[in-house]
Amino acid sequence: MGFDIQSDFVTSLLQNRQFENLIFFTCISLLLKSFSLCSNPKEKNVLATLEIKFIALDISRATLFHIIVILFQEQQILQCLLISISSIAQCCIIYKYKLCSHIDRIIYLIIEGVLTVFSLSLFLYFDIGEVYLSYDNKIALGFIQMGFLIMSLGIVFIKQLFPKIQKIRKLVCEQKKVQVASSQLFS
Repeated sequence: MGFDIQSDFVTSLLQNRQFENLIFFTCISLLLKSFSLCSNPKEKNVLATLEIKFIALDISRATLFHIIVILFQEQQILQCLLISISSIAQCCIIYKYKLCSHIDRIIYLIIEGVLTVFSLSLFLYFDIGEVYLSYDNKIALGFIQMGFLIMSLGIVFIKQLFPKIQKIRKLVCEQKKVQVASSQLFS
C-alpha cells in the first residue's frame, strides 16, 4: 500500500510539466554559471578553467542528447543525424578540453568514436533511396555493431579494473614484505 502511494507520487511528479521545466531551467542556469566562470578574464588558473569548460560542455551535450531523444522520437532519421553530430562534438570536446593523460584521452576518444560509428551506421537500417541492405546484411551489421559496443564496454571495464588490480598487487607485496621482515626478525 505504501509503495503504491510513493509510486503514484513519483509518477505524478514526473508527468508534471512544472517539474520538467524546473529541472530544465536549473540545468540551463548551471550551464550559464559555468560558462560565465570560464569567460572570467581575471581567472589565472588555466587548468581549472579548462576543467570547468569540459564539464559545462559535457553537460550541454548530455542535455542536448536527451532533448534530441525525447523531441525527435517520430523522426528517426533526423534523430540519428543529430545524435551522430552530438557524438562527433563530444569527440572534439574530449580532444580539446578533457584534462587527463594521453592514454586516457585516447581511450575516451576510442569509446566515443565507437559510439559515433554506431550512430552513423544506424542510417544503413533506413530504406533511403539508393541505399538498401538485405535482411541478412542488416543482421550481420547488427552483430558488428554489438561487437563494437561490447569492445567499448570491455575497454571501460579494463580501464576501471586495472587500477584496482594494481592496488591489490601493491597490498599483497607489502604484506609479503612484512611477513619476510617478521620471519627474518624471529629467525
